Amino acid sequence: MKRLGLLLGIFFLSLVAADAFCAVINSLQDATISAAERIKDSVVAISSVQVVQVYPDVDSMFYSLFPELFGYPSQMKRIGVGSGVIIDSDGYILTNEHVVGPASDIMVRLTDGNEYRARVVAVDYKADLAVLKVDAPQPLKAAELGDSDKVKIGQWVMAVGNPFGIAFQSAEPSLSVGIVSAVHRSLPEAMWRGRNYVDLIQTDAAINPGNSGGPLVDMDGRVIGINVAIVSPSGGSVGLGFAIPINAARRVIDSALNGKPLAYGWIGVSGQDVSPRLQKYFGLDAPKGVLVVAVVPGGPADRAGIKEGDIILSFDGRPVRDIQDLVKYVSETPIGKEVVVGILRPSGQVDVYVKVAKHGEGFVDIRGSKGYKQVNTHKTSSGTVEVKGMVLAESGGRVVVVDVKPDSLAEFAGIQKGDVILRINDRRVESIEDVRAIPKDELEGNVLIKTNRGFFVILSR
Repeated sequence: MKRLGLLLGIFFLSLVAADAFCAVINSLQDATISAAERIKDSVVAISSVQVVQVYPDVDSMFYSLFPELFGYPSQMKRIGVGSGVIIDSDGYILTNEHVVGPASDIMVRLTDGNEYRARVVAVDYKADLAVLKVDAPQPLKAAELGDSDKVKIGQWVMAVGNPFGIAFQSAEPSLSVGIVSAVHRSLPEAMWRGRNYVDLIQTDAAINPGNSGGPLVDMDGRVIGINVAIVSPSGGSVGLGFAIPINAARRVIDSALNGKPLAYGWIGVSGQDVSPRLQKYFGLDAPKGVLVVAVVPGGPADRAGIKEGDIILSFDGRPVRDIQDLVKYVSETPIGKEVVVGILRPSGQVDVYVKVAKHGEGFVDIRGSKGYKQVNTHKTSSGTVEVKGMVLAESGGRVVVVDVKPDSLAEFAGIQKGDVILRINDRRVESIEDVRAIPKDELEGNVLIKTNRGFFVILSR
């Protein structure tokens, strides 16, 4: 009898659990349907035509010498498709810059089937954003913009757009559902021709070619991002999609709607993330902040007193976790605003006041300055000095690593043959004699090495 009662209890609990599960599924389904209804009429399909030069298939050197023998370049029209989202009822549409690029003709199709010719009214190339304008006879349905700073990992989202151009066959946009897989993601700049893809939202909602420029929305139908890229070995969605946070797009939106010039803030420093090794060396409680590698002479940071080796911990009252944060905060700061920058130095934490300038004002490319080029490892007659497993010699007027001992502390730290040594601890290194003059007791503990590739810490153990 007791066993029967137990089985009945399990049966009824299973029914209750099943009902609860169904209720959750139905609730999510209702939210998805509701959000889709709110956003779908604000999503557009975009078609762009670019005229490109097509050159004869011949070696460029021969062609440049004898172009008349091979024929002159011809013009070809390249058709591209993408997506966009209406941000203002007067016909303003937000999309990716790479969707429209240098297009000679841009067409926008609404969900009601109407098509309009569009023009570009604002562009932010580095952020890969553009705002289009269409002249429709009636007000368009603008999407509600959310707050991407409140996006959480695990929350449900939808990617809406025109994958593979299918919305030009059927006016309704496509919708895929997933979650926010990660935030604060970045993509290598070298992969994207100078784009500044930092602080992106990662999602497993299916994003495919043609979805670019379309909105990533929350379950309330509010736009929290603009779909921009996928990482995929096949070219289709494998659950690694990325979106630009909508808060990062507000600057280009403001430029388009209010006629304000678009400009990036700049303070004139280059830096690197604080690694666990650097954290240990500087005594931080976590690997956070940006270690200043170089300061542009005469730039805002230089005038404020920021120096190489400083660690930037905060900017304008906001904590700086890494280089992504610093790039984002500086670029978004209004030109001419004076901000407080929290700095960590060996003497302690200090605040400095930096007046943000327009990007490029007084700019000097510090990567091309003396000491920032790789040097060959040919030794001179000055001989060599070994420090923590790195063998140093003078070459080309600088101190260079000519060898790294296998399994040495220097090798574990990441020092490489060919690195230029610029500083050991707080001592500048300009000759091999500078290295020889360093007291041995300074090299017994953890050693901070500045190279042409940045800072490294050689731990004593």
